[in-house]
Amino acid sequence: MKKRYFVIIIVSVIAIAGYLWWRSSSSALKTKIEQLKPEVEVVSVSITDIQGSRIKSTLGIILTNRVPVGINIPKLKYSVLVDSVVVVESLYTEPIRIEPSGNSRIMLPMETLSEPMERLLKLFDEQNRDSAIYTFNVAFSVDVPIAGVRDFTIHEEKRMPAPRMPKLKIDNVDIHKLGFNESRLNMMVHIANPSLFSLKLKNAGYTFAIDKVLKLEGTLEEMIDVPPRGSQSLPMVLDIETAKIARLTWKVLFEKKHTDFKMNFYGTIVSTDNSVNNGTLTIAIDGTLDELRDLKKEK
Repeated sequence: MKKRYFVIIIVSVIAIAGYLWWRSSSSALKTKIEQLKPEVEVVSVSITDIQGSRIKSTLGIILTNRVPVGINIPKLKYSVLVDSVVVVESLYTEPIRIEPSGNSRIMLPMETLSEPMERLLKLFDEQNRDSAIYTFNVAFSVDVPIAGVRDFTIHEEKRMPAPRMPKLKIDNVDIHKLGFNESRLNMMVHIANPSLFSLKLKNAGYTFAIDKVLKLEGTLEEMIDVPPRGSQSLPMVLDIETAKIARLTWKVLFEKKHTDFKMNFYGTIVSTDNSVNNGTLTIAIDGTLDELRDLKKEK
């Protein structure tokens, strides 16, 4: 009987030791697997288009492989939050290959969700906010050697300037002088900077499209420097001397009541903040030629 009890005790001790070893090795394995997770670093933000509360941009990230074998990531799911409000949600579906102990740089296209971004812009204007917490989340699966396919999530936060969008307004334009025999359109455009940071732009230019038929364009040679909470007036000259358009088409464009126009203003951002430096800012405004005629009457 004693021998039987002794065997039971030995078996029990072995079972408990095995359980404890399994737990220990499982925990260690989880730690090792976690160490295999690629590092993600946000290295650039390029603003490509701003239209009201809808902002199109490109986020540059570097994925670093910390293991001595190559890994493959079939897709990335990512989101961006500003002060805990989701403003971007998207999926990057191009397969990513990272060589052993190497890295890969990818550009993630982003477009803000209009409604939540509009609320944030209004809130920041009301509170005169100069900064906000940006949160970048990314989720992906990767084939980890030995461990197999594993799911990873990465969370990164950074305090950056709060989004305060510049505003563009046409102040003065003599649309009446523009006709078949007049090839230049002079206008004064007002750019306002509601941000608490200065707005500097180089290589600025503009296009002015009329009813998708006639397109005028021009450039500004000088650097644009709008102080915080300030504004600047920009004289623009649009030359249509080389535009080829039939006299009848011209007459229809400028005499019908609701001829549409769209103006795009663009420039390269100059900033000490590397996250936005050399990004491209584009602002679009639209309306009708009648509205431009009314501007002249109000002066």
